[in-house]
Amino acid sequence: MDLISRLKRLLYSYRALFLFRCKFVGYYRHVELFLWKFLDPGVNPPLLRKKRIIEEYANSYNINVLVETGTYYGDMVDALKNQFDRIYSIELDSRLYTVARWRFDSKHHHINLLNGDSGRLLEHTALGLEEPCIYWLDAHYSGGVTARGDTDTPIIGELGQLSKSPHRNIILIDDARQFGIIQSYPTISELFAYVSKNFKNATVTMEQDIVRIIT
Repeated sequence: MDLISRLKRLLYSYRALFLFRCKFVGYYRHVELFLWKFLDPGVNPPLLRKKRIIEEYANSYNINVLVETGTYYGDMVDALKNQFDRIYSIELDSRLYTVARWRFDSKHHHINLLNGDSGRLLEHTALGLEEPCIYWLDAHYSGGVTARGDTDTPIIGELGQLSKSPHRNIILIDDARQFGIIQSYPTISELFAYVSKNFKNATVTMEQDIVRIIT
């Protein structure tokens, strides 16, 4: 872990400092969106643009439940907390899980945080839900404070579990640019082939750094 990551771990071990960070980042996200939209609308959209994409699918398909893998500091959960009736988020790193729990206290009854490997836990969540969901798959090792499971990305394990769901779900996979580039990631063609084989009648596309699967 590099020096900056160690410093983050130290600073965010204090609840007040972590919550201040969340407030600051909340304002910064709007600046980030402005800069992306007007200066560099490239293939890697900022969080607020990704939030809007998730909202568009939720509204178009009338979906009220979000399941996220890779909580990190809870920024996406916070951005979408008023969009969904229920939100589930799975985080591998125990420290990130703890600080996310600070952020979403007892007032947020509809937000459920889980600590563990999404490559294994997702099935229990998916099969226990009684309605279609949006799955935002963003669990992967990216250095810094993030944790690494058996591989850099649990995406194949996650998709294998979601293929057992009886519902017509929306599956959105973030950071598509990394597939076939980072070691242990499948290529995009391998990912598309896996989806075609394991999700009957699903459509799969890729746009704005997001693989989009309509099951």
